[in-house]
Amino acid sequence: MDETADTYESHLRAMLAPDPDGDIVDWLEANVKNMPGPMPGAFRVETTPYLSPVLRAMTDPEIHTIVVFGAVQMGKSTLLELWSAFIAARTPGPTLLLQDVDLNAKDWQANRLRPIWEATPAA
Repeated sequence: MDETADTYESHLRAMLAPDPDGDIVDWLEANVKNMPGPMPGAFRVETTPYLSPVLRAMTDPEIHTIVVFGAVQMGKSTLLELWSAFIAARTPGPTLLLQDVDLNAKDWQANRLRPIWEATPAA
């Protein structure tokens, strides 16, 4: 193999290697210290254990679509908030989170997303 192919293969292997920090739920519990909203404080999976399988599915490269149904204040938005913190710290890349109208998007960003991002380490 030539040098270019070796470099490409090493980069590809690095991208596909298992996450050295392990499970996303463990990472979130260790790093997300400020959850605003209905359950303020550090993220603890025991308060919402039913989110664990969904969070793990979000990091599974074999899963392409996730649909979450739930009642009001069951953690649907919390999933996205936690996922956005994980993406920024562990797998930076383009991310799109949508709301129904701009006013709601600005409020969500300022009062829920930004506090989590600012309180979560970059790596």
